[in-house]
Amino acid sequence: MDQPSPAKAQRARLGVVLVALGAIGFGLLPIFLEILRAEQVGSGTSLVVRYAGASLPLAVWVAWRRPVWRGVVLSLVAGLGIGGGTIFLFEGYAGLPASVTVLIFYTYPAFTLLFARAFFGGRIERRMVLAIIMVLLAAGLILSPGGVDVSLYPLMLITFGAPAGYALYLACLGRIPEGTDAGLRLLLLSLSALIVSVVYLLLAEGSFSLPVSSMGWVSLLYMAAVTGIGATMLIVIGTGMTGSSRAAVAGSSELVTVLILGWLVFGESMHLTAVIGAALIMAAIVVSLPRERSRKT
Repeated sequence: MDQPSPAKAQRARLGVVLVALGAIGFGLLPIFLEILRAEQVGSGTSLVVRYAGASLPLAVWVAWRRPVWRGVVLSLVAGLGIGGGTIFLFEGYAGLPASVTVLIFYTYPAFTLLFARAFFGGRIERRMVLAIIMVLLAAGLILSPGGVDVSLYPLMLITFGAPAGYALYLACLGRIPEGTDAGLRLLLLSLSALIVSVVYLLLAEGSFSLPVSSMGWVSLLYMAAVTGIGATMLIVIGTGMTGSSRAAVAGSSELVTVLILGWLVFGESMHLTAVIGAALIMAAIVVSLPRERSRKT
């Protein structure tokens, strides 16, 4: 099996770090979503603010930089994936136990590997299969969902649209031509996701719902600036450097962040199985890292 050169392996490792940092940004999101939910701000509003707030400064960036337009279709499809996947995730939260919804969502690394193979002919590495199995096992240990009523099975099946959408997003990001302006990539996927979010807002909620406190507005700013631009930019750049499957594994650091956040901020109890699960995720990220090809002299 061919292994990457030291330079390519180093670049891939840096990409993993960037994706993991971006995922940590999303892992902090529950703090701000809790504030918005308390102020009756709907999910549709949060999503529209996230993507519209990102699109405006990115449009200025692209107009100023005037980059070569490449990867347009893949970026737009990536936006449809992340926008639609998030909606399926919210619908799962609305009708299923949270642990079941999150556990379903964290099957996305497996979907990513399959989509990269099916749509783009990507090679399936044994180490990636092992890393993804480790992530799935870790999610099961951390979440430990109880029994689910049989009547909820159809909604569980629908909720798999969340990992499928996120996997499509990552698979497309991993195939955008190297050197494509990161701001352009992010603008295109934000616009595509914005269209999906506006449709969801109109159909599910009917109108905008705005916060009433300064912390509520800060939370919306976090949605736009941190998750809409900062964290997503890290994931966009990192995925282009390391590939979609490794990015999917590195993104599971979001679950570790949420776990630590629950312990430190929300006062949740710390269970040994959850600690083991968090350690298993970090081990999976290490397992997914590429091996360097040694030079023979």
